[in-house]
Amino acid sequence: MPYERKKGLKEIFLGTKEASPNSENPEYPYGDYFVQFGGEDLDAFTDRIYGAVREIAREDTGETILIVTHGMAMRRFLRAVGYRQDGTGFIGNCGIVQLQYEEDTFEVRKIINPAGTAQNINILGKFCGKRDVERLTSEQLQKKYGIAQADIMVLFGGSILAGGDILAEAIKEKIAKRYVIVGGVGHTTETLRQKVQNEYSQIRTENLSEAEVFSRYISEVYGCQADFLEKDSTNCGNNITYLLELLKENNLACESIILCQDATMQNRMDAGMKKYAPDIKIINFASYRAEVVQKEGRLSYIRPIHGMWDMDRYVQLLMGEIPRLTDDENGYGPKGKDFIAHVEIPEEVKKAFSELKEVYGEKTREADPHYASK
Repeated sequence: MPYERKKGLKEIFLGTKEASPNSENPEYPYGDYFVQFGGEDLDAFTDRIYGAVREIAREDTGETILIVTHGMAMRRFLRAVGYRQDGTGFIGNCGIVQLQYEEDTFEVRKIINPAGTAQNINILGKFCGKRDVERLTSEQLQKKYGIAQADIMVLFGGSILAGGDILAEAIKEKIAKRYVIVGGVGHTTETLRQKVQNEYSQIRTENLSEAEVFSRYISEVYGCQADFLEKDSTNCGNNITYLLELLKENNLACESIILCQDATMQNRMDAGMKKYAPDIKIINFASYRAEVVQKEGRLSYIRPIHGMWDMDRYVQLLMGEIPRLTDDENGYGPKGKDFIAHVEIPEEVKKAFSELKEVYGEKTREADPHYASK
């Protein structure tokens, strides 16, 4: 469709010499501000775009539209005015329209709203971070499942420290009959060790498994302990299979189980349990709920979360989950690697993931072969 200027919107035209305003066409309809693309290194160009947007955003409290003529440069512009590695956030309410010059007119090829990035992160966060009850209480379990206690509650060591807080509270409130912490050494282990060591210097974490770190944490901070530790698993897949072996070896009845994992990986943990133990009643309770907002030009969490990932890592973990949960030849479902049960990805989640890729690129965490199941 042809591009039409909207009244009251500031526009910055980003283009080449071949597709730009010129003295021969004083009535050129596009752009309150022109930045020519090409002939300089990326950093200089990025800074120039950023400066132009900042200048207009300072004068205008409304929307700012950036008009882009080259699809190959789209991500470069997004990084300039949106998410940046140095932590600088969005300026104003910047949208981006990609135009293609054809037959003396500009056709709209793509529209991106970077101001929606926080919303898209939250869509992925809610999808990945399943909670089947609002609060982890006996009353909630009784109301939804007809039980006052679950047979087993499991904390998985891939979680941030907030998971330890939830487990300790659950033990205090007698939410389950038995408590297990699962986790050997995997891709999140060193981060967990450092977080605990930095915040609680009296807890030594060097060379400990995730299960051992969390065990020491709840013992030192809350004075409680889990009944069992599984210390050999290295990924979400054998987190589940080794857990089930532990339950069997110790003759632990398990008709109902509460799974508590990092919110980025909770959905995958649920799908793994459904594959290997479909008859067990699963109660999901992700270790936190994060809400991201755009505040003072930055993406930030609306409230503090104990031990929370920095924003870049959180987004990376979330974006890494969608390809894994997608049931195709590349995913972890039955049509792919067959590690987990089928997961249905809602259209809203697919759209959010696609839009985030425009901003962040392929910012997904690749599976580390060092932690693959043997």
